Amino acid sequence: MANILELDHKQARAFLLDGKSYVNFDLPEYFNFDPILQAVSSKMGGYDVNYFFDPEDGGRKKKDPRDRHDVNKVIYGNKDGELAWRPFEIINPVLYVGLVHYITKEDNWSVIKKRFSELRRGCNIEVASIPVQPSKKKSAKAEQIRAWWEKFEQNCAAKGLEFRYVLETDVANCYGSIYTHSISWALHGKDEAYANRDKKSLGGKIDEHFQMMNHRQTNGIPQGNTLSDFIAELIFAYADNLLAQAIKDIDKREYSIVRYRDDYRIFTNRLDLGARILKELTEILAILGLRLNAQKTKKSSDIVLSSIKKDKIEELFIPNIKKEKDNFAKWLMQIYAASYKYPNSGMVSRQLNMFHEELLDYLDQGKSLRHYEKPEVMLSIVVNMAIKNPKYYNMAMAVASLTIRGAGESRRGLLVQKILDKFKIIPNTGLLDIWLQRVSYSIDPDLQFNELLTRSVSERAYIDNSIIWCIDWLKDDIMKTVRDTSIVDVDILQGIRETNKISIDRQEVDLFRDIPS
Repeated sequence: MANILELDHKQARAFLLDGKSYVNFDLPEYFNFDPILQAVSSKMGGYDVNYFFDPEDGGRKKKDPRDRHDVNKVIYGNKDGELAWRPFEIINPVLYVGLVHYITKEDNWSVIKKRFSELRRGCNIEVASIPVQPSKKKSAKAEQIRAWWEKFEQNCAAKGLEFRYVLETDVANCYGSIYTHSISWALHGKDEAYANRDKKSLGGKIDEHFQMMNHRQTNGIPQGNTLSDFIAELIFAYADNLLAQAIKDIDKREYSIVRYRDDYRIFTNRLDLGARILKELTEILAILGLRLNAQKTKKSSDIVLSSIKKDKIEELFIPNIKKEKDNFAKWLMQIYAASYKYPNSGMVSRQLNMFHEELLDYLDQGKSLRHYEKPEVMLSIVVNMAIKNPKYYNMAMAVASLTIRGAGESRRGLLVQKILDKFKIIPNTGLLDIWLQRVSYSIDPDLQFNELLTRSVSERAYIDNSIIWCIDWLKDDIMKTVRDTSIVDVDILQGIRETNKISIDRQEVDLFRDIPS
């Protein structure tokens, strides 16, 4: 399991052009972005992305993606069942591939890796979030979850041997606040970046690519892909270096800092020292256009308990609800209660995962739900859980698919319609629409949803990805490649329909197998 900085430029390009790196949030298994990434990469060859801009005005100028506000596909995930939401983006394939090609040119990749090494030199900050190349058996997301556990939580807990206090904090609205000009500062230093801002430096070109994705905006980078995760790491490595310089007068034996992307833990034996480090960090991040989340900033004298998420600690002491297999409805209600106390928590994801595994095994043995396990009741529980906890969309819909299956074939269509009616009044549920379509596809493949990405899910031969990304700024040849290359595996779709497969199986949603809880 190598991290991206241990790869050569060819390996890094292959890693970033993998469909699971291009979209690293959860989608149903029939979405496959590898063909379109490979087709666009082949078409672009060694040309810069600007080469593919379509000429206009008699060839005197070119169309520019920065003049379009919808070059990327934005999918909204509701955060709380009310008005809060989080955007996930599927970057326009030409802009994504163009940027990957650019940073993984041999010379550019060498500069980036060298710069990371320079920024780390003499820095007493341990980093646990550099993107890792997954093994064949695990997804990138699963590997990142493992990295959180092994390199962040366990490492933080071990600090209790050396230090008395820990201060915790993270960055508010991290990806949405990243100042794209700070990419150049991170690569070249702020003074050099300013001095050469009119020249096409490596950092300046990366900044330009991100502005192409965001209607010329210099605030925010797309969330939901490994490339953005990597660029964020570069910016935070620069912040780490600035912080190390600001506190270089402090003996390194008196503190330790562990960071997972924008999540910080500061360990020390003196609270006044921790307060100073936190103050310096706040001021450095402000220079980069970032600010700490005051509501999540706290201190503790119990390093072990503070290093482990509270939901994980409580999970150690709750009854083994897996034994409730004689009453799946009761078990699901217990998980629902836990989700209210710890919304969007890893504990509830794990419990839903376990529940799904047990109920799927039970139904696959040909058994039926018992008279006290009402499908409507269980479906109501899991749907209301999904409304308040978008982190569970995929897992909640996987469980919903089993309760609908358990209701019997004659009632399945009615239950699906009840779910659809329930979510009509909830705003920003694009991600949920995608998973609802997966649940309903075997019952009615022609059901319509508001989320445009669901309209690409079709077994018909005709493909038109222009409903997903704005591509009218591209030259005809590459525009047709993007428009006509399917992002859906039709064989998987046909299999779902032909086998009447309403159940969402383990391989579609199981991230936690072999990963410690």
